[in-house]
Amino acid sequence: MKKNESITKIMTKDPIAVSSVSPLREVAAIFLEQPIHHVPIVENKKLVGLVSFSDLMRLSFADAFNQDGKEVMRYLDETNKITDVMIKDVKTISSTGTVKDAAELLCRGDLHAACVVDNNGNLEGIVTSTDVIKYLLEQY
Repeated sequence: MKKNESITKIMTKDPIAVSSVSPLREVAAIFLEQPIHHVPIVENKKLVGLVSFSDLMRLSFADAFNQDGKEVMRYLDETNKITDVMIKDVKTISSTGTVKDAAELLCRGDLHAACVVDNNGNLEGIVTSTDVIKYLLEQY
């Protein structure tokens, strides 16, 4: 097994991201249309937050019971802003980091994704626990 494999080998480059003024409806639509569970929030390419599918489910589940999809989307837009929902203290890994660095960060169990940033805090990619597991499986 390669101990110093670059994180760039397994990360998703140029992940789908939105700005902090985007409506939550846009994030919900991304989760419905794409096979992803985390959307980075960026301003001028700089990472400022992260919204997960679980964050939206917690927010809308109780109020969505017996509601159609349009009502859920309207609820998301009318009652919340991305800045209210997003994780502001996003765990990051440097784009010069390794797969091992990502594994160490993600194995703590309190998160399932880390954003990959350059030295200026610009979003370069995202790496998930699934990415790390797939990499490990390739080694065997």
